Amino acid sequence: MNGKYAGRGPARGYQRCWPYDVIDIASLLRIGHNWLAVEAYNPGISTFQYLHQGVAGFICAARWDDLTLVSDGQWIGRVDPARRWDTVRLSQQLNYQEHVDLHRDDRRWITARSAPTDWTRPVSVRPFGAMPWHDLEPRRIPNLGHEQLLYNAAVAESCGVSGEAWSDWRDIQAGWRLERQTAKWGKVASARYDPQDGVLRLPGSGAGNWHAVVLDMGRPGVGTFELAVEAAAGSEVVDLYACEWLDADGGPHVPGPGTCCEAAMAGRVRLRRGANAFETFQLIGHRFLTMIVRNSDNELTLRIRLRHSVYPLQEAGAFESSDAVVNDIFRICKDTQRACMLDAYVDTPWREQAQWWGDARVQAWNTFHLSDDARLLERGIRQIATQRVPNGLTYGHAPTMAHGCILPDFSLIWCLTLYDHYWQTGQPNLFAELWPEVERVLAYFDDPAHQANGLLKHDPRYWLFLDWSNLQKEGVPTLLNLWYIYTLARLAELAEAVGMGDARQELDNRREAVTALAMHHLFDERSGLFRDGILPNGEPSETHSIHNQTLAIMSGLAAESHATMWSQSLLPYLRGDAIEGALPSSYWVTYIYQTARQAGEDAVVLDHLIRHWRPMIRFGGCSEWFVVDDTTPQPPTTYDGTFSHAWAAHPIYHLMGSLGGLVQTQPGWRAVRFSPAFVQVDWCAIQVPTPHGLIRSAWQCNDDRITVELTLPDGVRADVALPTVAEAGVTGTCRWNVPVGER
Repeated sequence: MNGKYAGRGPARGYQRCWPYDVIDIASLLRIGHNWLAVEAYNPGISTFQYLHQGVAGFICAARWDDLTLVSDGQWIGRVDPARRWDTVRLSQQLNYQEHVDLHRDDRRWITARSAPTDWTRPVSVRPFGAMPWHDLEPRRIPNLGHEQLLYNAAVAESCGVSGEAWSDWRDIQAGWRLERQTAKWGKVASARYDPQDGVLRLPGSGAGNWHAVVLDMGRPGVGTFELAVEAAAGSEVVDLYACEWLDADGGPHVPGPGTCCEAAMAGRVRLRRGANAFETFQLIGHRFLTMIVRNSDNELTLRIRLRHSVYPLQEAGAFESSDAVVNDIFRICKDTQRACMLDAYVDTPWREQAQWWGDARVQAWNTFHLSDDARLLERGIRQIATQRVPNGLTYGHAPTMAHGCILPDFSLIWCLTLYDHYWQTGQPNLFAELWPEVERVLAYFDDPAHQANGLLKHDPRYWLFLDWSNLQKEGVPTLLNLWYIYTLARLAELAEAVGMGDARQELDNRREAVTALAMHHLFDERSGLFRDGILPNGEPSETHSIHNQTLAIMSGLAAESHATMWSQSLLPYLRGDAIEGALPSSYWVTYIYQTARQAGEDAVVLDHLIRHWRPMIRFGGCSEWFVVDDTTPQPPTTYDGTFSHAWAAHPIYHLMGSLGGLVQTQPGWRAVRFSPAFVQVDWCAIQVPTPHGLIRSAWQCNDDRITVELTLPDGVRADVALPTVAEAGVTGTCRWNVPVGER
């Protein structure tokens, strides 16, 4: 609006009920004439964010007093002449690389005060409601933020000869990968970067050569790149390359072909003579941005900023302790979580930006310790419910064109997130509204065709995920059946909460029947552990993985053997000992932590957490798998993952729960348990947002006493378990002194 950024959208959704944005532009308006400019993008393909249905359009409406503004056949537009249309995709899941020639578009139309003469009216004007846009729906979440960030520092520099046919590359990353193989990287010497204003000065590369500088954000970020050049000669080409970590030589990591979902996070801008100003369109997740200037005869001065386009979470949660490493772990987890909150909870802002629902469940738990905002979870629950298999299963992420990403276990996770929403908000109405969709999911699992001896079996038509590990997934997997039992129990609680007595009884009956079968066929009485399942040949598995013991404890199964499960599986794993069976990923370990903390094993959880997350600190974000430790400064060359995966950001709430001592015990945070673990640090202070207000806790170890304080908002009570202190139902502000010897 009048050349000033107003917002971007719409949020991902389905065209039949496309979400509309409401944008407040009052602060951007002028008295008299105002100029509205919109840049729209349609790739003509479906992605991991939305389904393309063959057409593209634009609709806009506003009313101020007696002025009505409606997009119609009088509006003018054009296809952007500056963009190349045969580039490669940013990844298998995303749109296309942006190659832009500013000789062909000076972009003055964005700030113009009169209509361009070479623009035309729409070829076709369709009435509102024409298919595929049958209807519109509210966005239901805030518009993305657009804070402009500067990079912290220039950290590496190199130069070289441009590759063969460099000017015509369709894939900037593929060409850059070849150049990168022979490049020598060192500290920044000839280039100059000012982090105060984002100005980078690069010496001339010479015709046919390149000069590159790596800029470091210091943490995962996601957004669009704003580039400005005051005095270009008109021959320069600026290539942008985004990545998440640097290789051992200090240069940017470039994945090899066939890896990382063919991620190619690169783009190109050809500068015209004089002043240039350009902003990319696609949201790119990264930590490091490599600026590669080609064909420059003289020093080039350019300004680069990132428009950080994340969900505008109003953070109220906080964590601080006396240990710098623990604080850094919390920080990288929070930074990773924030970068994975766009118009949906996404797995990573770098490679996919997909709303994977197993990831989203953990991310919602993370978020609820930073802000009392359940809107992103609620919107995702509705979107997952909208894209389904005819037999009732949900897609593993949605909206999506990935028909191979149907994960039966994620359909159960979707049911569980209805419970998570209720647990956070105290309101069960979303479950009542979506109960018919829950019944469709359950109907799939009730079908005898998907069972063997009454237990759930692997359906070869779909991807049974369970975890990134070598768990048994063929035949009758125990973990799938335990998730089913656990889900039925949570759904029964929801049915009780909304007064659906018959449904509650049916769910309980179903759970009891499957539990009996699981105990008979899947529990190994000789070892006291759950075996991994029944093999396709009908023989029982001989392995007993930690996943199954954890979920059995969570579900209350084989209670008499929980001590065995602890001593032979969970505790040895957390202590770093070798254990039987598959090992959990950085995602699934959150369930082990949760189970161990409920048993009072906070100290061993914190030791494991610090041991595995401390090596991630130098990467600024959380890794998709456990791939680095204190002895491996770089991930293995075969690593195909990310360092911006918020399914591994769960130390946010584990640190708050263990060191901060706060664990929610009733829906809507009406009650909590307060029992901080006085380990690892000398003091800790946290605050957790709830629907009732902030809960604050703090403790400090002094010479002979530990001072403890807890402040609860109205509507929240706490059961307190401290050494020498046991109190139930406390409210308001409380203080205690605990002997140091009890630590």
